[in-house]
Amino acid sequence: PLNNFTLTLALLTAAIARTEASSLPSEILARWTRYIDVLRNESARLAGCADDIYALTSRHEPTLEAIDLCAMLRECERVLRHDATMREISLTLEVPETPVNGMGDPRLVRLALLSLMICLLDLTLAGGRIESRVTDSDGTSGPTIAITTSRAALPPSLIASLYSLAGTAESEHSAAIAGRLIIEAQGGDVSLDNDDTGMAVFRIRIPAPA
Repeated sequence: PLNNFTLTLALLTAAIARTEASSLPSEILARWTRYIDVLRNESARLAGCADDIYALTSRHEPTLEAIDLCAMLRECERVLRHDATMREISLTLEVPETPVNGMGDPRLVRLALLSLMICLLDLTLAGGRIESRVTDSDGTSGPTIAITTSRAALPPSLIASLYSLAGTAESEHSAAIAGRLIIEAQGGDVSLDNDDTGMAVFRIRIPAPA
């Protein structure tokens, strides 16, 4: 679909170039050209986001290192902003200025966070909001990430399948299941909860650095 859109932009650009010699006012032609340039730049950014997501699927040797969870959430928000905008969903981020470090494989943890956020994007209605927050380690447990949707309750099918031991590949919520499995493989855990405003939330606990 993105390639088709790029081709459409090319055809529109050619049509505008042929129209320049017509009797249309110059300000209209300038406005059309400006709109085409904006769409071309935005489609290039969207293609870059798709490339970023595709790069996460390539195999690599697992690592164990400190992860700045605040920076990682900012990056996840950047990758998904176009998708959220097209769905008319706002993404908000509440993180401290100073880094909050967890421990794990950065590429895998990032993939897990993207998977869980994509799951909530699929469930949130237009006009809704998804908010991500980070809480530092309290000394007894590692840092916690809360990804909240303005949807009041998560569907029963997600609640039933998130911890299912069979048929996970066929589940309509396979992205969330994959995210949970990745986090657990890193020594953390994922739970479903409601925050103090009553909104549904994925609560993700990440091991703290030694």
